[in-house]
Amino acid sequence: MHACQPAAAGSADSSNICATPLTESSYRCPAFDLRQLGMMEPASLLLGLIGCVVVYVVLAAIRAVFFPASPPKPLEYKPRQVGDLTLTQLSKYTGHDPSRPILLAVRGRVFDVTMGRAFYGPGAGYSLFAGKEVARALAKVAVDEKECTDNLEGLTKLELESLADWERTFESKYEVVGRVVPPLQLTLKQLAQHDGSDPGKPLLLSICGTVLDVTAGSAFYGPDGAYPFAGKECARALAKFSTEAADLTDDLSDCSLAERDSLRDWQARLCSKYKIVGEVVKEGAAAAQGGEAAAEAAAAGPADAR
Repeated sequence: MHACQPAAAGSADSSNICATPLTESSYRCPAFDLRQLGMMEPASLLLGLIGCVVVYVVLAAIRAVFFPASPPKPLEYKPRQVGDLTLTQLSKYTGHDPSRPILLAVRGRVFDVTMGRAFYGPGAGYSLFAGKEVARALAKVAVDEKECTDNLEGLTKLELESLADWERTFESKYEVVGRVVPPLQLTLKQLAQHDGSDPGKPLLLSICGTVLDVTAGSAFYGPDGAYPFAGKECARALAKFSTEAADLTDDLSDCSLAERDSLRDWQARLCSKYKIVGEVVKEGAAAAQGGEAAAEAAAAGPADAR
């Protein structure tokens, strides 16, 4: 009888079972030593891990062969309407800023050619066309900045036909997302009419003579905003971080270098966020250029809400 087995009832040893002292050896089976089990555990664990790895590799191979994963769908680019742009504003859409699409214009129509980055993106063969009006350059098949204009005077019949072919190509491949409009030319008196008092007109302000459409920022620059600069020239006010009426001018004669640096920061920030729609001119020049009519056209266009 093994020491780990109890005596059978009624056996000759049953009377002496309680007389046997209980020791560690009383519970040890010669065929099953716990110390031997402890020595086997690392080898068993290693074999188990190897087995799991082999099973995983086999299952992964079966899945790859018989149940291949479908490739992820490429992100679909959707052109966004940009509305009316001046040539100055269009020049920002060259592909160098990854947050902006690549645009070009042909006879005033603005095409989103972002999907043609291999042709019009930075470093590409026609990258010179990005951000420009290129009607004449297309007609003459000339990659020349001097030809990037909408002036078609002096073109031959063959060149005009070439331009028409290019336009059909663009229409079939790219989406029209806006149009090029002439820049406004406003006097300070005309600019003052865009201060937010007339809800039918856009909010405009000027920085060193550059007119911005800040309609999208009316909460800041409108009559009730923290910076009621709409309808005014505000270069000095931005330089001095002032909202005083006396500082709403372009006179920087007594501004310090630090204040001028502050103004440049403001200019860069606002010009990147809002549309540049024109310039401030002296009295009489705006009338000659039909500035007020252009201002009304700008009022009909969508504001840049970015």
